[in-house]
Amino acid sequence: MKTKTLSVATLVLTLIAASQPVFAQAYGEAYQSFINTLQYNNTYNYTKNSKRSSGTAKSKSTTPDTVPSYGNVVKNTAVTPEQVKRAVQFKSTGTRLALDEYVGSFRTTAEEKAEWKVRLTDSLSGFDALAASKGFPNDVAFALVFSIALNSSVYNETPLVPDGKLLEMREMAAIGLTRYGLLEKSSDREKQGISEYVVMTALMTYYCREKAKGEKDIEELKRCKQVAALNLRRLGVEP
Repeated sequence: MKTKTLSVATLVLTLIAASQPVFAQAYGEAYQSFINTLQYNNTYNYTKNSKRSSGTAKSKSTTPDTVPSYGNVVKNTAVTPEQVKRAVQFKSTGTRLALDEYVGSFRTTAEEKAEWKVRLTDSLSGFDALAASKGFPNDVAFALVFSIALNSSVYNETPLVPDGKLLEMREMAAIGLTRYGLLEKSSDREKQGISEYVVMTALMTYYCREKAKGEKDIEELKRCKQVAALNLRRLGVEP
């Protein structure tokens, strides 16, 4: 594919451009609200520092130790597995919602955009298969921690976290998202758009890192790390 010849410098510029909010459709406003709230509350950081409970796999409620109040959610309010499921999972439309606008923001030729669309379509299908295999299909929380894990791997130059850790992160993030009510007003369509966007930005950044490593381009590797840091901060996580 011709995308293999795309320079890392061009890819970095593409990633920086694509990291900006570009959505014009209905889920765009929900995405930006979601990101703004993550940044304001550092939701993921609060939940990851909480004591790990028995989880949402059981019927018992889960109450992290220290979580500040947000909106109408009261500090230390317990959430049930059913509440978590309603909050973070969605019914897929069966089509890609964010792909066209995301690829449309790339600073590349029309031909390269078409090729990236094919690549990302395949990558999203791969992510969907992974999420389903872990028991979390169509799940915003799983998409979020997958993105955090990939961007953290790029920024810290470390291997991807093992599956067990990823699932633990998903549990804590799902509880936090439910507790804060971040997705309370989001439709299934909006949740799907949010999930696709955070996954695509992570996949592109990871590809940037792998390409820079393969070409032994230290300067571009640094720039890929800067993009990863930008992505993490947009998700409310300090690198």
